[in-house]
Amino acid sequence: MKRRQASPRAAKRAREVVTELGIRDPEELTVELIAAHYGAMTFYRPLRNEEGRLLRKGGRGIIVVADGLAGTPRARFVAAHELGHFLLHEGIDQYFLCQTADLTEYRSNGIEAEANQFAAELLMPEPFFAPLCDRNRPCLDDLVELSKRFATSLMATAFRLARFSPEPFAAVVSQKSRILYAARSSTFPYYFSVGQRLSPSSTYAGELHCGRPIPGTPQFVDASAWVDGDDAGERDVLEHSMALGETGLVLSTLWLRDDDA
Repeated sequence: MKRRQASPRAAKRAREVVTELGIRDPEELTVELIAAHYGAMTFYRPLRNEEGRLLRKGGRGIIVVADGLAGTPRARFVAAHELGHFLLHEGIDQYFLCQTADLTEYRSNGIEAEANQFAAELLMPEPFFAPLCDRNRPCLDDLVELSKRFATSLMATAFRLARFSPEPFAAVVSQKSRILYAARSSTFPYYFSVGQRLSPSSTYAGELHCGRPIPGTPQFVDASAWVDGDDAGERDVLEHSMALGETGLVLSTLWLRDDDA
């Protein structure tokens, strides 16, 4: 999986919002109030097959977030995602709905990827977030700390950390023992293969998918169990994996050991 390209337009618009509103601290990032400022009201209602909806009428909008998400970091991301549609995609003017898969799309150049990139930049603004990403051997502990500070989900935080970490770091989401999504820092030299099966004997994520207990601390594994590369079998990665609730997803952080370490 090659590095995904961020949408300059989406990130620029999110930065403009932060600047226009004079936001100086993550605690000021109340998505409902920000949306209201731009003419979109946010409501929490039962939704059957989607997590968010946008209704536009002229210059006004209604953002509907699934009520089961209320009070969670996921709700904030969904609301920010719909606000991204409202500010970026004027052609969306009726009951435009966003399903779970749309809210994890970053790789394409489509509108869902743009809305996600807008949401990530709005909730974790680069000037606030990037300086906190210079961490030695980043792992899940760092994600937990950052996600609490910015009130964002572990998955969204992981992808953001991968974008700005100066370390050779990657974040991987897997499902049913196969790689589903991955993001890597500019210094992580290997690619991931979407759909690659994770061995329960070689990766801790694979063990979790098999229902086995794993250590709660990061552990070194063979890099070739995770990535493609001619010399991957000669390298180690520090893996830290955890199950994401009852979703069936496993989030893993990987830090590549230096050759001389």
